[in-house]
Amino acid sequence: MFLIQYKLRQKYMRIYLFGMSICRVYFDSVFYRRFVKYVLSHRMKKKLKRINKHQKIRVGFLVSEQSKWGYASVYDAFAKSENYEPIILITKLSLEHLGQKTYYKTGADCYTYFKNMGYNVELAYDEENHKYIPLNELNVDIVFYQQPWELDDSQHPINVSKYAITGYVSYGFELVADKILYMDSFHRWLDFFFTPSQQTSDYLTSIAPDVSNVYISGYPKVDAYFDAIHKKLKKPVVIYAPHHSFEKNSLNMATFQFNGREILHLAQSTADKIDWVFKPHPRFKHAVVINNIMTQDEIEQYYNAWQKIGKIEEGGDYINMFVNSSAMITDCCSFLAEYLPSKHPVLHLINPQGLYNDVAKSFINTYYQIYNTQELQNEFNRVIIRGDDYKKSERLSKVPIVFNKQQKSGENIFNIIDKNIKTHHKH
Repeated sequence: MFLIQYKLRQKYMRIYLFGMSICRVYFDSVFYRRFVKYVLSHRMKKKLKRINKHQKIRVGFLVSEQSKWGYASVYDAFAKSENYEPIILITKLSLEHLGQKTYYKTGADCYTYFKNMGYNVELAYDEENHKYIPLNELNVDIVFYQQPWELDDSQHPINVSKYAITGYVSYGFELVADKILYMDSFHRWLDFFFTPSQQTSDYLTSIAPDVSNVYISGYPKVDAYFDAIHKKLKKPVVIYAPHHSFEKNSLNMATFQFNGREILHLAQSTADKIDWVFKPHPRFKHAVVINNIMTQDEIEQYYNAWQKIGKIEEGGDYINMFVNSSAMITDCCSFLAEYLPSKHPVLHLINPQGLYNDVAKSFINTYYQIYNTQELQNEFNRVIIRGDDYKKSERLSKVPIVFNKQQKSGENIFNIIDKNIKTHHKH
């Protein structure tokens, strides 16, 4: 009789009655927002009733890129409880599934990476038959999403929320001024959207009306600072981390087109007294080529040049590297937050077209803002070579914006979900 068909890419849903289409409802409408809220509330009651009958609650972490892994402390918090069984679920981005994205690590790479790290791992993608495995077939009760992009419909919160509690922590610290931080086609369908701070929560509610699923937990990726091992450095270690957002309608943070070659020259001229680390975004090499900044041969030569004078890091477990460094040169917006607890200085490469939100504006001016190569050279000599970190005391006062020394964010997330499940069980 009554049927709803969701058109995720077109951002509307179509309602059918007795097989006939009676209306189309767009995702940005008031009716849609109220409808989603009602549906999630109804589904949650049914899910909690079923989950509380289980001896072990299976917690799935849906992962498609190892470099964006940020749930380690959340996984650990659930693993410590005898009531939960956490597992990594390896899936594929839709463009990789279609054969259009070949520049990221494969599903097999992901599987091997997490297995070697000691995690419980299962496949949510059938390589042999080239198809996605619906998550209900894996008997998961809770699903944490790694990212909102390129999800297959069978693994999207719209469908998964029918049978599993859905949660999300952004894989990057949200510092840009952009409405994609809360999308009606993804974030609104989550049961729990965990944010780093009250500031971030306030920003999200300012860009998206009728938000009711935001919970303040802290940012679990920086929990790694609790257990980071400090090493004595023989020489200063400087990280260069370029972003990939060259396209006109992207975040517009990238500056490599203006300074990438100059930074390599700077590294080559100081390689005798500085240990350099090149930490590009996973999409960086591809983005440089498709945006005609370098040819494939030129970018390969560029990487080879870095390999000769330092090392290249492309993994997602980088907090220990941050701790055991001396400074960072970057235009990656998320790193601006993630590096702050290291207490080291950042030479922040500015693209004037990039727009930051109020959270970012509350601390990024404690970094050394670089608009051109001459400023880069001047601040590099003063801050890194001569060691005059003249913004340090101001910067350290901002660390609590990102990092809570009192409790791990992963534990906060566990406590919030566990409390919701137990509260229903009592009733």
